[in-house]
Amino acid sequence: MAAERPQKRDKRAHRRDQIFSAAANLIAEHGFLSMTMRDLAEEAGVSTGMVNHYFANKAQVLLGTLQYVSERMQERVQEAIQAAEPGRDRLRALIESSLPTDDFSRMNWRIWIHAFAEAGRSNEMRDLIRKRYVSWHRILDSALTEVDATPDLTVPPVLQLDAMLNGLVIHHIIAGPSFSTDEIRDALLELVDSWHDRT
Repeated sequence: MAAERPQKRDKRAHRRDQIFSAAANLIAEHGFLSMTMRDLAEEAGVSTGMVNHYFANKAQVLLGTLQYVSERMQERVQEAIQAAEPGRDRLRALIESSLPTDDFSRMNWRIWIHAFAEAGRSNEMRDLIRKRYVSWHRILDSALTEVDATPDLTVPPVLQLDAMLNGLVIHHIIAGPSFSTDEIRDALLELVDSWHDRT
């Protein structure tokens, strides 16, 4: 069998990105349950048949979209922490680049909220979330390794930081911004400071 030509591969990759980007916009703006494959085709500017070529069903759209946006979000956070000095500056860079402060990061968080809801009924979604967490927790760990000494906690520091970040941001998005993203950042820094008070 002849190898697929690079130009054809590039075109396929571009079309997939086009569809994933459209799906991300739709899910973030209108929700996952109300989205149809026809809506997605119209948003992406392609035929419904083209959407069905890439996705067997709507659940596959959410799986693929979560993978798509989370990879890009993690790349963004990784770049932010690599540009910062190790220690507290790197931790601050991680937190600030993770918060919903621009269109892309707000979209990312909204898609995660829909993915969490879908995970209650989908083993595939639970598996994907676990896999995305592995790479995400590596990033968190790399930002924490040189923030003084971390104590031996019942719940590991990476999980505490991730849980508090998720809880505060999801509350901020769903229940309304009763506190600002700057206050979320400060609360997360205070959490890390509280660990050092125990050492």
